[in-house]
Order: sequence, then structure tokens, then C-alpha cells
Amino acid sequence: MADQVKTGSSVDNFVRGVRSSIEQSSTMSELLNRLSARMREALKDPTLLDAVKMGIVYRDPDYLFQINAQEHEPGYHTPVHDHGECWAVYGVYQGTMRMTRYERLDDGSDGDYAEIRGTGEFDVEAGRADVIAPWGIHEVENRTDRPTRSFVIRSRALNEVWRNRFDVKKKRVERIRATRAAG
Repeated sequence: MADQVKTGSSVDNFVRGVRSSIEQSSTMSELLNRLSARMREALKDPTLLDAVKMGIVYRDPDYLFQINAQEHEPGYHTPVHDHGECWAVYGVYQGTMRMTRYERLDDGSDGDYAEIRGTGEFDVEAGRADVIAPWGIHEVENRTDRPTRSFVIRSRALNEVWRNRFDVKKKRVERIRATRAAG
């Protein structure tokens, strides 16, 4: 697992900025705004992903956040899901990702039942960032005919936390703690 990056590199500068944002923010809203701004700034660097392999780029030993580089082929599509207690900031480096947001309509009292509805969808194009707050229900797709490369910060590795996967048509929810993370 990557926990060190080359000092002075684009990724190293980004990591230091993420750590600084965590240290300086007093609310979740402030943190996510700072991280989104840092992500957009980092995406301007044409060398950001040149020297990194797809997968885990960095795992912070103190704050436990994780940075991943991802490539999604045309047709890539996650199930509708949340990241549980984790937040995420997606930055599109190359291509376009379609993000769809949902809200939960039921009260969550039936462990297997979940009624959710879409609240909007939008494209995140190269150079742009998108923020997923804790428990934010969403899905991610590459509807284009080209691969999309992205850079993602998550507050924790997704295989360390309980999350939810939703079946919109069947109105079902499944709690998961998988070794393979969704988008």
C-alpha cells in the first residue's frame, strides 16, 4: 500500500494540502469546500497522474484518508450506494463522469427496505470536482466512449466501514463491508 509519495511531486503537494485542510477546518462543510478547491487546483497540473499507478496512491497514517487514482472504461457504472460515514471528493482528471444523486424517503426503520428517489444528475468534466457528504446516496457512470481518469480522496478506505447498496426498483438496501470498493 502506498503511504509515501515522492517529496516535491504534484501528489506530495496535494497530500500536504489535504492534511492542511483537515487541520484548519472546523466543520464538515468547511472541510469539503476546502478539499474541493484543492482538488480543482490539483487537476490543473498536467503531471498529476503521470507518475502514479491506478489504485491507492496514498494512505495517510495520521488522518486515515486515502487517495486513489482510477480509470473507468466506457460503460462503467456503480450500483446506487453510499459511503456510510465517509466523505469523498472526486476530481475528474480526463474525460467525463455522470453523477446521480438520491435521497432516502423512508425512515430506515426496516433494515432491508429503502425507498429512494433521484434528486438530480450532472456531468463532472475534466478539471471539475464533486463532493459526496457522509451518507450521500449516489451512483457514478462513464457514459462516454472514452476512458475517464479520476483522482479521489476518501476520509477512510471503503473496506473499513459499513456502507449501503440500494436497489431502487425493488426498494431494497443491503449493508456491505466489501474488500472491493464502489465508486
